[in-house]
Amino acid sequence: AHRIAEEKAAAQAAADKLKGGKVTLKVKAGANGKIFGSATAKEVSEAIKAAYALDVDRRKIAMKDIKSLGDYTVTVKLYNGISADMTVSVEQE
Repeated sequence: AHRIAEEKAAAQAAADKLKGGKVTLKVKAGANGKIFGSATAKEVSEAIKAAYALDVDRRKIAMKDIKSLGDYTVTVKLYNGISADMTVSVEQE
């Protein structure tokens, strides 16, 4: 039970750190703002790791398909019942 409480506290601390946060992905895009391929949860996970020094499994990131430049809201699920919404800004490389 002690370990679960510690994990929950760590997840809550991570959620507080990420909540309202923003990461930026640089992608290759065409002239009309459409990106080549799509921005993936793996890329978002790597951006979170770089910006916040938090290891977030890509499967814990809930997001829609990102196929054009702009800002998007993603939900990072950190623990059962603990999640954080943050912004992903997709910009041209």
